[in-house]
Amino acid sequence: MRSLLALALGVAALGVFTGPEAERPTGRFVFLGRTTGGSVLWTIRADGTEARRVTRSQFVTEVEPEWSPDGRTIAYSRSERCLTDPYDLCMRIWTVDADGGNQRRLIPRRLPGLLANRKVSFQAPTWSPDGRRIAYEQSIWESQRSNLYVMNADGSGRQRLTRLRNARSPAWSPNGAAIAFTHRPEKGSNREIFVLTLKTGKLRRLTRTKADESLPQWSPDGRQIVYQRWDTTTLEGDDVFVMNADGSGQRNLTRRPGLDGGPAWSPGGGLIAFASGGERPVIYITVADGSGRAQRVMRSPKLDTYELDWGPEPGSRPHDLGQR
Repeated sequence: MRSLLALALGVAALGVFTGPEAERPTGRFVFLGRTTGGSVLWTIRADGTEARRVTRSQFVTEVEPEWSPDGRTIAYSRSERCLTDPYDLCMRIWTVDADGGNQRRLIPRRLPGLLANRKVSFQAPTWSPDGRRIAYEQSIWESQRSNLYVMNADGSGRQRLTRLRNARSPAWSPNGAAIAFTHRPEKGSNREIFVLTLKTGKLRRLTRTKADESLPQWSPDGRQIVYQRWDTTTLEGDDVFVMNADGSGQRNLTRRPGLDGGPAWSPGGGLIAFASGGERPVIYITVADGSGRAQRVMRSPKLDTYELDWGPEPGSRPHDLGQR
């Protein structure tokens, strides 16, 4: 089974990141594998070896995976039948150990109080740097509103963070002080990237473009944010952009035809992985400063790699460059 999978992945050697200060690809990717009824979680080493299936769910969709800071656990979103309407799917947040054990739902299927009779989705989990809490997006179907919430890593103590119409895709900063996310500042406008300061509740807008910005991710030192941009004027596809944490210095890292997105930083912060979509999805790694050519890690027509995350080796200490 594993030998056949290795052939399907089409692993490429990553020998282009050279020089005395070049970062070598280490750690593991978590990504989505297509199934007949949806998608499940897979992991693979950053050098393209040791692909492993993590979850074996049937007829569900598992998306938006993110590694815990120590690389031992994956938080993700999973589809379930809405109790208020079994013909629709509501999302819930789950966690699973990196080896596939201890799969656990953090948000109950049956909701209490005012949410009991509403179609509500909980998704897009992001870990705090200490691994003790998880921020996420809560969406209510009827009002078409989504806001950011936070809970303990065991699912207890849920608290609201924002009161907006469409706050989505949270990403926790490495120092724990802020959360980047996407928001449409006006009804019908494009998505832009904002930052919420947790202590004060202050919002800061980072992007002001005619494009659609999504999936922000902080660099391990907290100085930059990588994200995905869809140019609504040219409609040529997605590209991966990076900018300074204050919104300055926006630059395109991919400049390629087609769909490039789902960016993720390497544990050391010197490299960025992204997925190139289409009929044969591919994971690439590129140098974070934009120098050099992107190198292919894996390819398979059966893998849906557009959503991925890059984590450290299990048991590694969280990167502390952003803790100053």
